[in-house]
Amino acid sequence: MKDQVLSLLRKNNAPRDWEDVLATVKKSGNLTKRVGKVNDEPIYRFFDTYSDDLTLNSSSISIAVQPTESFVPYHLHNYIEIMIPLVEDCTVVLEHSEVKVNQDDLIFMGNRTVHKVKPISKNGIVVNIALRSSAFSLNELDYLKNKKNSSNISNILFSLLSDEEYGEGRYSLFKTNHDRKITELIYDVIDEYYHPDIQSDQLIRLEMLTLFSRLIRQTANSEIKVKDYRKKNNNLLSLLLYIEKHYSHITLQEMAKRFGFN
Repeated sequence: MKDQVLSLLRKNNAPRDWEDVLATVKKSGNLTKRVGKVNDEPIYRFFDTYSDDLTLNSSSISIAVQPTESFVPYHLHNYIEIMIPLVEDCTVVLEHSEVKVNQDDLIFMGNRTVHKVKPISKNGIVVNIALRSSAFSLNELDYLKNKKNSSNISNILFSLLSDEEYGEGRYSLFKTNHDRKITELIYDVIDEYYHPDIQSDQLIRLEMLTLFSRLIRQTANSEIKVKDYRKKNNNLLSLLLYIEKHYSHITLQEMAKRFGFN
């Protein structure tokens, strides 16, 4: 399956001229709005997601392959983006630093984190997975949250639901060490996405949750530390989770007592 997936992605990652991309997506919405600058380079607001052929994609989980040998400007999203180099490496440029992402590793870009990607080589393959707030339920995210070994994946996903400003300037880089089970999950998700069938959306969602759990385990069992910035408590998310679980009988007085409000 791996060779088939890579062959499919190579058919979709031909070089693209940025001006041609701008002209195409302007027909679909406001994706190209400029919202600032980094060292005189414009920052674009990428709030829409597009398929490989640049058609608008409104799915809660969407996948696209990055074009090779192509300029990608500074931009930000209002969703979480996962970038995964499947062949060779890639370099993500932030406002004040650069991050090298090795083959089979995953970098999670937080909500509204300004970044761009250096041009990928002709032989490279990098996929982007976009996760919107509707992708998973609060209970599913709460299940992933390990109370003993806090996970950056959980924190970033929680932030998307609980605080739009939390993800700004944040990213998490996960070293997979080419773990077979993790890479197989990634390839299976991509294959399912590009060959939709009965229950494909459900399978993709469940496999992504399994992937998160695998990464949580990988991080907990290794000495590699995952980068994170300015952690803070997810108080709003805790309230939402409690309401979702106990909405049928909860009262304001009980909530106030549980969360320490007067």
